[in-house]
Amino acid sequence: MCDVFDALRTKRPYRGPWTQPEVLQYLEDGAGQEFEPGLVRSFMSMMQQWEPSVAVVADEPAAVAVLAPAEPRAGS
Repeated sequence: MCDVFDALRTKRPYRGPWTQPEVLQYLEDGAGQEFEPGLVRSFMSMMQQWEPSVAVVADEPAAVAVLAPAEPRAGS
């Protein structure tokens, strides 16, 4: 179930990411068929609590500072 959640929320070359409500609805619809109902309820409760506080990382590479090599220490 966690793998399904992650897979559907992740952008793929062939489709965009699903929204959290779409994925939770998919899991709820599959409760008792694809997924164990008690686990679905617990997972949904947890995700509804924590998802708003999850940071989204941009796909763009972060700027990287280039540092000059360290000066050799005396006696090294």
